[in-house]
Parts: sequence; structure tokens; C-alpha cells
Amino acid sequence: MLVGGLLSAVLGTVVGYLGFRFGLRGFYFVLLTVAFAEVCRIVALNTDAVGGALGYYITFTGDPWQFQFQDNRVYYYVALGLMLIATGIVAGIERRRFGAYLIAIREDESAARRSG
Repeated sequence: MLVGGLLSAVLGTVVGYLGFRFGLRGFYFVLLTVAFAEVCRIVALNTDAVGGALGYYITFTGDPWQFQFQDNRVYYYVALGLMLIATGIVAGIERRRFGAYLIAIREDESAARRSG
């Protein structure tokens, strides 16, 4: 689970870098994102290192370190904890100067650029 999260963060950084490097906006940025996701899907389906189209079969061991739990309610509490952490991070960013910059960009990007 952690490796998947890190890999998705790296791929998101690559897509963001490419989009901002070439100044893509609006529909073109959406096309870049969708095309990159489709290329990743095709590569994963045709790569034997990740199990190809069938994927890997993971046997149930009941080991909590592998996020395998006997009771399904544990998954709810894990998701709830992750959601609370994400909400806390977003609330912390909103209360800082960087959050004000992001809000200004969201409201009017050209006005935010002109004001510095």
C-alpha cells in the first residue's frame, strides 16, 4: 500500500512537471493527464513484472502489517484515520500564507500573477 502511494505521488509529480513546464492549461492539461493514465494502464497490462493483465494473487495471511484484517470494520477505521490526517493537512495549509496564495490562484489566476 505504501509503495503504491509513493509510486502514484512520483507519477503525479511527473505529470504536473510536464504540464507546468509546457504551460498546459484547461483542456490540454486534462488530455495530458488522461493520456498519461492510459499509457500507464497499457504498460501495466503488458508487463510481467507486475503480473500482466491478471495481476498477482495475494493469499490471506491475516497479517496487519500487510493490511489484511479479519474484520472489515478495521478498513473503515484505517480510511477514517487517513481522511482525518488529510483534512488536518489541508486545514493547516489553508491557515498559512501559502494557502492564501493557492486561494488567490483558484479565484483568478491572472490577477494573482499580476499582484505578484
